[in-house]
Order: sequence, then C-alpha cells, then structure tokens
Amino acid sequence: MSTIVYYISDFGWGHAARSISIIKKLLEADPELKVIVCSDQPMSFLRIALSTKENPLYDKEHIVFHTVRNDFGFVSHKITGQIDLDATRHKAASWINTWDDYLTREYLFLKRQKIDMIISDIPPQPFILAEKLECPNIAISNFSWLDLYPKQRFPQVILEH
Repeated sequence: MSTIVYYISDFGWGHAARSISIIKKLLEADPELKVIVCSDQPMSFLRIALSTKENPLYDKEHIVFHTVRNDFGFVSHKITGQIDLDATRHKAASWINTWDDYLTREYLFLKRQKIDMIISDIPPQPFILAEKLECPNIAISNFSWLDLYPKQRFPQVILEH
C-alpha cells in the first residue's frame, strides 16, 4: 500500500473543497492507496466529506486525519475589511518563528508513516519536509498571494542570473 500525505491550507476552505475532489479521485484510481489528510481549521469539513459510509474506500485504512496547523492567513482591517499589512506582517513573523517546532514534529510523524509522496495545497513547510525525507512532492495552487497584496507596499525583487 502506497501512502500519500496531503497537507491542506487552514486559510480558506476552497483549498479543502478542491483537495476533497482530488483525494477522492486518487482513492478511486488506486484502491490500495492510503492518504493522510493534514490540516486544522477545515478538518471537520474534510472528515465529513471524506468519511462517506456508502463508499468502502473511505475507511480508517485508506484515510487518516492528522490535525496540524499549516498556515495563518492574513489579518483584515476591522473597519474596511481590507488586508491589514502591519498586523499580517506581525502574524506572519510569529508564525514563521514556530516553523522549527512544526518541522521537527512533522518530520518525526512522517518518518513513522513510511510515506511515498507529499502533496501540498499549498502550505510551504511540507516541501522542506519532502526535501529532508528525499520524498517526491507536488504543489497544488491556482493563484499567487502576491496578487492579493498591494504592490506598492512590497519592494521589488530583482533576480540575478
């Protein structure tokens, strides 16, 4: 039995909805597959959608739910509803400071699981884990967060060849 670990963003349930469809197709394509679903905030939604009693593929042998906070999202201004860049920057710095602990916990968890692949929609830390585990990995996304932030507030980055 192959094992895929599927990390899903905690921010925005669109990631979870898309991932549910992908996980179902993966399980239909390979009845011997085991998928470990890793998320936090949308976990109840994921459990309901992927624990269908009518379909024998969705049992504890084929789907395991692992609760882990993968990201933080942005902070909205209380009055305007727009992105509060200063509060988001502070929240991002706090979140990044927890990465070492996150990576250590998840690395130990993944080592016990004997995984074959990591898929991420689209938390970044799983790619660090995949590199450490020398494991194939796939990113699933449909936009860039840079498109959502005001461009004038971020410095231009010039890549040298």
